Amino acid sequence: MMTGDEVCGLKTKTMAKNKFKRNIKRWRVKLKMTQAQLATELRIPRPTIGAYEEGRSTPKLDGLIKMAEYFGITVDELIK
Repeated sequence: MMTGDEVCGLKTKTMAKNKFKRNIKRWRVKLKMTQAQLATELRIPRPTIGAYEEGRSTPKLDGLIKMAEYFGITVDELIK
């Protein structure tokens, strides 16, 4: 059985993941880019962008930094 802290941690992680997936798509659309175009700019496979936007995957810290720099925002703005 999970403790209250573990449940809270899972909820927080899920909320952060949902915000990230909305934000990456929002910024991509704001720049009028396709997933393929963004993937090319970030030098990652196009399916990876789709996985981020669908919440099936999240990037490591270096990937978050790279995306934030590309969009001209902070990592906090990307994940919150």
